[in-house]
This record gives sequence, C-alpha cells and structure tokens, in this order.
Amino acid sequence: MRAARAALTLFALLSLGAWAAGRGVADALVLPTYSVLTSLVAVPVGLVVLLCLGTAATGRPRLHPSLLFVTGFVLLTGFGALQAVIAGIVGVDGQAWTTGHLHTVAFGPPILLLAAGVYHWAPKLVGRELSAPLGRACFLALFGGFLLMGLGSYLLGYDGAPARLGDFPFTGNGSTFGGLAALGALLVVVGVLLLASEALRAGAALGLSRTADDPYEGQTLEWATSSPPPPHSFDTVPEVRSATPLLDLRRAEAPAGEAGRG
Repeated sequence: MRAARAALTLFALLSLGAWAAGRGVADALVLPTYSVLTSLVAVPVGLVVLLCLGTAATGRPRLHPSLLFVTGFVLLTGFGALQAVIAGIVGVDGQAWTTGHLHTVAFGPPILLLAAGVYHWAPKLVGRELSAPLGRACFLALFGGFLLMGLGSYLLGYDGAPARLGDFPFTGNGSTFGGLAALGALLVVVGVLLLASEALRAGAALGLSRTADDPYEGQTLEWATSSPPPPHSFDTVPEVRSATPLLDLRRAEAPAGEAGRG
C-alpha cells in the first residue's frame, strides 16, 4: 500500500515535467516521449501495474467483468507503449500513427476503466449486480474494438498515411488497414451500447431487486452498509481498529482455528 501511494505521488510529480517540456511536448503522442523527464512517467505507472499483478497473484481473483476490464486496460496501455518504442526506432513522424496512439492510450484505457467501475460499483449504487455474460461481451467489444482501431491506424502510419486521410489512396495495404480500423470502430460502438443498455436496465430496476450487501467480501466500510445504502449511510457502524475493519470483523466472528489461519 505504501509503495503504491509513493508511486502515485511520484507519477503526479513527474507529470509536471510535461508542463516544463516546452512547446515541443505537443509531439509527445507522436514520438515515444518528448524528453527524458516525460519518459520517466512510465516508471511509477509500471510500478503500480507490477504491484497490482503481485497482489492478484497472492490473492484469489475472480473472473468478474470488472477484472476483465482492468486487465484490458493494462494490455491496451502496454500495446500502446510497445508501438511508441517501435515508432521511435523506425522514425514515424506524425501521420495516421498519431490517430492510432490516441485511440490506444488516450481513449481506450479510460473507457475500459470506466466500464470496470460501473460493473464493480453497480451492487452498491443500484442494489444489483450487472449481467456477467453481457459484461464479458461488452469487454470483448470494447477491448477488441480499440485494439483494432489502434492497430489499423498504426499500420497506416507505418505505411506513410497522413493524419487526415481524405487524400490518401485506400488501395492495397491502405484499404486493408483502413478496414481494420473501421471494424474496430464498429466494435467500440457495440461495446458502448451494451454498457449503456445494461446500466439503464439496472437503473430502471432500482429498488425492485436486491443483491447481497457485500458481494465481494470487502474489507472497507462502504461494504458494511446495505446496497444501495440508506440516506443516513449506516444503521450500525462496525468498530474501526484498522484500515480493513470488515476483515477484522470477519476474523473476530470466525471460529478460533479459522481466525488463526486468517
């Protein structure tokens, strides 16, 4: 936990380097980075990813749709970072490559994290879990769509296509790569529609059905109240002796042998 806080603080401080990089920072999405100072931002981000992977490896992760979206976020960001390295080696200068990078690292990952938050917090917000099968379909559409959009534009950029494609002859590779990006865009639209329809359906059922108050066996206080919570938040607040009060409560209620193993 302390390492994650330190990494996030370091990320915030290093991000200020982008403001100090000068006018050339506008090329940061074209080049791998504009300067050594801005490239160092990748260090705390990589550290947070490693900490998350280490935590998952020592726990018992469930294939909940929210975990799929977070995994897609990591993979899509890593794919964009790989393309940035390749672009720096081959010397791509703007062109359609920039469009692919925007889709891969600026648009896709935040939307995947947004979807992860919607699926994770739906029980607390509306009192019911969203459909897991539809969540997996939404993940495949969003992740696959942004991946194909980025890949198609990356390949167009490596093939010399300009950033604005109105005058680019879509023949041969251009036609194939452009079609790939178009297919990705269609999948993204499908994914957004699935996410929106599921969120609306859950909102329409607000108060009509209830899920478990703590479906994830959470450790913090937001899962100690009902889902959704009453206007006054808590009927009974558990005793707080650490940063994980619900875990403490479960250990106290468990039989002596099981509490010792916990």
